[in-house]
Amino acid sequence: MKPTRGLSSSWRSNLTRERRVALVALAALMVLLGTMVLYQRYLTSRIEPDLIPEDTVPGAAATTPQGAQTVGAQTAPEDAAPAYTGPPVPPPPPKLVQPLTGSRTVAQPFGWGYSAAFADYRQHEGVDYAAASGESVLAAGPGRIASIVEDPAHGMLVEIDHGSGLVTRYSGLSKVLVSENASVQAQNIIGQLGGPVAGEKGLGPHLHFEVSLDGENVDPVSYLKQ
Repeated sequence: MKPTRGLSSSWRSNLTRERRVALVALAALMVLLGTMVLYQRYLTSRIEPDLIPEDTVPGAAATTPQGAQTVGAQTAPEDAAPAYTGPPVPPPPPKLVQPLTGSRTVAQPFGWGYSAAFADYRQHEGVDYAAASGESVLAAGPGRIASIVEDPAHGMLVEIDHGSGLVTRYSGLSKVLVSENASVQAQNIIGQLGGPVAGEKGLGPHLHFEVSLDGENVDPVSYLKQ
């Protein structure tokens, strides 16, 4: 009994020589194409990153040509209000001039010291300038007469508001030549000195001069023009 041929053997036996050659060529071509694709992928993976254009690299920053406007960019309108920078800073207080003419001797400086009138040590809130009775007292700077007070212990007291929190006070006057709310300029005469006052006995005739900034007394000497 003859052996039965398999399906594959029968199929090959039915192919002509030309068909077999064509199938072999087609298989070789597919192998060649597959090899070329794999080789192309290999070359692509070996390309240096700096040789790839920025617009093809994922995550690369986009650049805009000079003079071109980015689509969707927010630009502030020309009439927009300026940014808030906080409350305005007040100007520094002006320098003051001497409240008496000529050079003067300081009878008692500003600060902690002994008070002969009260027989103890306490804070002296101003500067005492030795002077003669009847001398003219001058405004130390431009401002407004804020108040005029008569004090038995310190004589007449004049207070001038110079703005920016700066206030000057003059006590020991026997006569006042200005009125409240009047405007004065530096070196305008505001009054005349009297004799010794009870609140500062032992010093003789003098002008008690105070300077306060924002409600706190400071050393007047540091605010006077040298």
